[in-house]
Amino acid sequence: MSRTSIVSIDVRGFRAFGTVPAHFELDAPLTVAHAGNSQGKTSLAEAVEFLLSGRSSRRELLGGAKAEYNDSLRNAHLPDDDDEVFVEAVLRTADGSLHRVRRNLTGDFGRGAECESRLLVDGSEVSDLSSVGLMLADPPVRAPVLLQHILRHALSTEPKQRVAYFKSLLSLSDLDLLRARVAEARKQLEQEPDGPWLQRVATLPTELSDARDRLQAIVRTASSDGGAVVDALSTELREVAGAATGEHYSTLADAKTGLETRAKTKAEALFPTARFVAAPIPSVELEVPDTTAYRDALVSIEGEVARLLPVFTAVLRVDEFAELTASVDCPVCATPEALTPARLDTLRAELAHASNLDQTAATTLASIGRAGETLTALAEFVRAGMPTADSLSETELTALAAKLQDWHLPPTLVRDAHATAAALIDSTQALVTAGREVRETLATLRLAVERRELPPDPATAFDSLRTALDAVRRKRELHAEAVSKLETAIAPVVEERAEIADHRQLLTLLDGVAGLAGDVIRSSERQRALIRLKAAEKALQDASVELLDARFAEMSDTIKSWWLTIRPDELVDFMGVRTRAGGTRFVNLIAALHAEAGTSPVVRDAPRRLQRLTAERARPVDLPGTHRTP
Repeated sequence: MSRTSIVSIDVRGFRAFGTVPAHFELDAPLTVAHAGNSQGKTSLAEAVEFLLSGRSSRRELLGGAKAEYNDSLRNAHLPDDDDEVFVEAVLRTADGSLHRVRRNLTGDFGRGAECESRLLVDGSEVSDLSSVGLMLADPPVRAPVLLQHILRHALSTEPKQRVAYFKSLLSLSDLDLLRARVAEARKQLEQEPDGPWLQRVATLPTELSDARDRLQAIVRTASSDGGAVVDALSTELREVAGAATGEHYSTLADAKTGLETRAKTKAEALFPTARFVAAPIPSVELEVPDTTAYRDALVSIEGEVARLLPVFTAVLRVDEFAELTASVDCPVCATPEALTPARLDTLRAELAHASNLDQTAATTLASIGRAGETLTALAEFVRAGMPTADSLSETELTALAAKLQDWHLPPTLVRDAHATAAALIDSTQALVTAGREVRETLATLRLAVERRELPPDPATAFDSLRTALDAVRRKRELHAEAVSKLETAIAPVVEERAEIADHRQLLTLLDGVAGLAGDVIRSSERQRALIRLKAAEKALQDASVELLDARFAEMSDTIKSWWLTIRPDELVDFMGVRTRAGGTRFVNLIAALHAEAGTSPVVRDAPRRLQRLTAERARPVDLPGTHRTP
């Protein structure tokens, strides 16, 4: 045999079976249980079902209140203290080995409680019988043993529920489960929102509806090549920017500049905010040049030697003195034969001793140069970074204040920005003066180092500059706060009245082309995945219907043969099981009604008719005709 079979079964205390275990030998291809009514045929079949599934399907299949089935599994005549209710069987698996399987009833159906049991295979507790090759079917019939229950349920249930039942009975629910999971994946993808950049595209104003449609169209045709998508978006955005400004742009950077310039021009024409804005103070450190190492090196050398070291260096660089063998006239003082080989050796020795001084001097000069660069940055800030609002006349200032009042904004906003701008400009005067003093100090310091002289101390001049810079920083912070309040208050009004909202939104997209491309690629891939999922969903649905029809055709032949066995020569004939409404919602049982034997039948949906006739004929024999062991 190629599957697991029941060799024998013992039942005690289960339904109709009493305290003496009933033993049945079933080790045959076909076993017939024949007896009158109420002799235990149904109890035997339910014992097999209980052994396999731990349940009784009649509670789910036959309707009525579940309470009607309370205490229905344990034999009603067992003594209260008798807990030996079990079904035990010897199974032969596909490999020919024998196993003893036993299920003990530990709790009957009760008020709000399901039945409970304990399953053993060869003495070891298990959760199911998969280890011996027995797999349960889908609910509600986990172990389809009792045909009378199954048939009664199939005939009495609604056509819509009959589909689910037959799929479960025929083990076809896996396709529906897979299709349900595919449908859930599709719903999740459909509900997944677009990325933030595509959401910005979707909210572009009406004036840019054409641009919005064109950008969204890229999603439908985009590939997974990030570079190609970026190029396509860049081209589209350049054209959109050109349409908005009336210009032609060859690069995205040019388009951005054009939009920014146009938006700024329109905004400034409405309210000159830029005149109140000051540039940020350069992020500089006022580093005082450190002359300590230079001073120490200079002190270690005689003052006159140190002063003349540049002259010594210049003399030794003359090529004709490199290999001097006789006295020559001094090139500096023109003294006859004053420059001798011995004197050159002395000069070389002095330079070698003073080499550390040259290095420290170079380091000190570099420090002086950095300090000078700091002064230059501060001077540029004062020259070009100051607000120009201080040049506004009182008439112009009053007009701006009146404009704010017309916009229902506090006029003091522009007054405060103007006042803090003037205070900032005033504070820079001390900075300019202190900077001039530091620059003069640096010049003196540089000259002293170049001459190898002791330098002056620059600390005092730098202290004055630091104090002036701190004052400018405080004024700059007060001014920035006032300007920020002004800009924040007027920004929405200016954007609306100057009609530059579309420019701002386009600029945002221009800055985020890479992010927009990522959103486009993800959205395009999601759309392609949705197409595949919908196709898979339909294919699974078609396959489910096709497979169900094939199984129904096979099952219809079997049922018809069985029908003719129990009801030969009847005017009511069984025609088959058929689906309708696409095969996914309804299953009909079809009967053929004959006026006379041998005549052409009239076909009708007839589950009630079949149910009554089946119940009438099936009553004497609970297991119709024969019962094949699992």
